[in-house]
Amino acid sequence: MHDEWQDVELSTGVVLRVRPMPPLRLRTKIGARIPLPLPPRKEIPVEIPGGVPVVLWDVDDIEFLRAYAEAEEQRAQMISDFTWVWSVDIPDPPREWRKKAGLEQWLEPDEFRKGEDGQKLDYLYYVLLDRTIDNNAMSRVVLRAEEPTEAEIGAAQESFRSDVPGEATPPTTD
Repeated sequence: MHDEWQDVELSTGVVLRVRPMPPLRLRTKIGARIPLPLPPRKEIPVEIPGGVPVVLWDVDDIEFLRAYAEAEEQRAQMISDFTWVWSVDIPDPPREWRKKAGLEQWLEPDEFRKGEDGQKLDYLYYVLLDRTIDNNAMSRVVLRAEEPTEAEIGAAQESFRSDVPGEATPPTTD
């Protein structure tokens, strides 16, 4: 099931081998490597003599919300990167791809990912998937989303009722 590789031809003519995304459990385990922060505690004093103050999680703390959003973003990016590396047989980038794509004039050296997988992901994100149509074609395989066929559309249209009892709505051919 997860080894059902399909060839996807991009608008540039590059052909990539793509398979459905990895199981949810595996993606969740990858994302859990970045822990979510806990909110700070705040004490709410009690105005009653002899009352015990109440201690609550301060989920509205600005620093906590900022840290939580950052951790969520890092988790999502890690899962996305893992999914693309796992689901796409990404070719090795050509030697001068950064210069040819004009990226070196806009990005600092430390903005490029490190390691072989990092270079391949940058090549995929910045060069190969430069058009929405390419990203959509890849995502259909990775997410197992298929476009309906003309026959399926026709069958669905025939199943709708018309305003006249006992008559089916004729399919349209617009």
